[in-house]
Amino acid sequence: MLNNDWKDLIYLDNDYKSIIDNYFPLKNGKYKIENSILYIDIENWGMEKIYYNSQDEDNTNKLYSIKYKNFKKIYNIGLLLQIGSWTTFLKMEKYLHIFNKININIYFVLINEIATTINIDYLKEKYNDIIIIVTENRGMDIGLFLIALHYINTNNYNYDYIIKVHTKTNDDFRDNVLNNLFGNEKILMNNLKKISQKNIGMVSGSNIYKYNNYKDAFVSNFYHLNNIIKYLYNQDVNNDCLEFVAGTFFICKYNIFKILNNNNIEYIYQNLNNISSLDYYWYSMYYNININDKKNIYMDYINNKKDRYPNNINYTYRTNNQGLRDCMLEHAIERLFGYICKKNNLDIV
Repeated sequence: MLNNDWKDLIYLDNDYKSIIDNYFPLKNGKYKIENSILYIDIENWGMEKIYYNSQDEDNTNKLYSIKYKNFKKIYNIGLLLQIGSWTTFLKMEKYLHIFNKININIYFVLINEIATTINIDYLKEKYNDIIIIVTENRGMDIGLFLIALHYINTNNYNYDYIIKVHTKTNDDFRDNVLNNLFGNEKILMNNLKKISQKNIGMVSGSNIYKYNNYKDAFVSNFYHLNNIIKYLYNQDVNNDCLEFVAGTFFICKYNIFKILNNNNIEYIYQNLNNISSLDYYWYSMYYNININDKKNIYMDYINNKKDRYPNNINYTYRTNNQGLRDCMLEHAIERLFGYICKKNNLDIV
């Protein structure tokens, strides 16, 4: 039963309405906000949906914590390294020595599970001009990357270029991509020369997929991608801009991501998946349920939790198998980065 703190849903701020309406058709209902959490109760759904707000009323950030910072100055290049596996990070280190030879700010973004005192001290002792940010394990590398962008926006840092890499577990793929981006000083300087060209917005370390040539790489992720693009640009998807970098390892002009201001980052971030979140589209595809019947999807999951997987993160954790890798929100956002680049009329090379 709703208590007196609840208010009619129609009085909810427009920013919150847009978040809810992206997944649920707005109906009559009630809402309340407590401790930066938005609770909603929509009539005829028999459920409460919770969205976490990034800040308390006193503007204290709740998305992440800063464990260490020793920037001497803000240089023109930022390396954003998302660490979800410490073992994999140690394998990557043979490529990172190159950054001792150039002026660069390094953003180490770690998930809570590996942010031990030993690991943090290791980074502090070995690397200069770094910041160590710790956050929850949400959205895989996409979530950690957005956290770094959020911090950069918050502090009004203005880079010419950023480099995005992460602890992707496939050793062969990861080594190949890192070598292509900055395997030695000559390779790195050549890529920085490329990205400095006026018409180039992104330098890929791996394959580049264009919609007209690889439609299958987009079709299974179009539902989420279309929702995000409509939210960001208030227009339908332009197929000519559908192009993305496999693996999301790249060097890019920082200013192409202006559209990802903190409000938009927070909106996207709070919808990313963790191990227990229900990704409606992934679930609908995996269990063959109509995506337009979200109430049925929700009730199917609630009534069969022991035998159902809410998303592919959960599936791989519980089964140690690959599962249905596409269809989650995170896979759509991988394609969003290239889309943003093309919307800026810049090439990916």
